[in-house]
Amino acid sequence: MEFRKWIEQASERNRSPIVLALDVEAAPEEIASKASDILRKTASSICAVKFGFVSLLPLGLGRIRQLIELAHELELPTIMDCKLGDVGHVSEAAARRYFEAGFDAITVNPVVGWAGALQPVFELAKREQRGVLMLGLMSHPGASEFFDHLFEALLRRALHWKADGVIVGATRPDKVRRAKLVLADLVPIYSPGVIAQGGKVEEAMQAGARYLIVGRAIVAAANPAQEAKRIASLAKISKS
Repeated sequence: MEFRKWIEQASERNRSPIVLALDVEAAPEEIASKASDILRKTASSICAVKFGFVSLLPLGLGRIRQLIELAHELELPTIMDCKLGDVGHVSEAAARRYFEAGFDAITVNPVVGWAGALQPVFELAKREQRGVLMLGLMSHPGASEFFDHLFEALLRRALHWKADGVIVGATRPDKVRRAKLVLADLVPIYSPGVIAQGGKVEEAMQAGARYLIVGRAIVAAANPAQEAKRIASLAKISKS
């Protein structure tokens, strides 16, 4: 199934806009089992699972495939937060490996441009019915040093390139609001940075975020299932 349709269906089914950033900081031999446990417990309160290098580097593509398969068994799409941003043949080769491992979407850094860089990645993703999420403005304080100056141009590129999503930090609800005005319903907004980095669920949803990327607030919680359910409920109330 096409990534964008899959995540929409999962969000509607579970009544949740939460993309779980499942990066477990533990001994390498414990990561897979802990991640599996958290995923099973939170699956009914999330709409997708995102993995980053914290999980990928110790597990490798071979072992992380087991977590991808588990997510798929739970009817959840997966995202690899690789932020691809190299010349075209390198990024295309990397994207192909991620897709072959089972990932349903990847993230890219759009500042490298289209021709000779991201064009083959987008074309590959389209052929494979996978998703490409673009960075628009990350959630950490230093993101403003450069992304603020490029923000409007990146939003226009997202529309022109037909991206499957734009990442705009929940720590900047003003930027989420601006992105929503430009993108309307054509490109959904993914907002990281709620709770652990100070972003507020209510503000991000009211500003126009479609999905919230939540990691530490759930993964490090004493009761991940309860926390995922609480955040999902809060997001639902904020959106209505």
